[in-house]
Parts: sequence; C-alpha cells; structure tokens
Amino acid sequence: MPKFVALAVLHGDPPKVIIAENLETLHWRLAIEIVAQSSPESLPPGDAERIRADFLDEQWAAGVERWLRGNEEILDVYDSWELYTDDDLELAPVELQLQPLFQDPPPR
Repeated sequence: MPKFVALAVLHGDPPKVIIAENLETLHWRLAIEIVAQSSPESLPPGDAERIRADFLDEQWAAGVERWLRGNEEILDVYDSWELYTDDDLELAPVELQLQPLFQDPPPR
C-alpha cells in the first residue's frame, strides 16, 4: 500500500525541506521550524501578534500564510507525494520489465 507525505521547500541558500505525513502536520512543523524563528521586528506591524494568536489557536496554516504574505520568502508546499521505501525495491526487477524501455519495438 503506498504511503503519502506532504513536503515543503523554503527557497534559500541552502534551501530547507520539511517532510511530514500529512498537510496539517507539515503546517505545524513550518510554524515551529520557520515562522516561529522570525523576530517580531522583521514582520509588518501587527503581524507578530496575529501569527502568535493563530498558533496559540493551533491554526498552523493561517499563521504560516500570514507570515508568507508579510515577507519575501518563497515557500512551496506539496501534498500527497508518494513515499517509496526499501520494501518497494523488492518489486524493482518485475516493475522494470513492464516499462517502455524494456518493451521490444514493433517490427518494421
């Protein structure tokens, strides 16, 4: 059974990638690892208080979105990406045989 993850990429030097098992958990980690690391002075007036209120109400996505609108950071968020594990490697030989590269071309 496939497993899915949500992931985010904060563009920067170096980029920061955060992976979680679902979107809600991803927003929580973004709140902790990125947004909460901001100094209040770096945010537009009033945003620090609003973001704090969002996070205290566990409105992770709302706080992250407010933070994004208030600065020039670029954050890409992706939901439902398939996570492959070592167990999937067991199927590799069979799976490869079914791919176009391994199909014989039609006769000319």
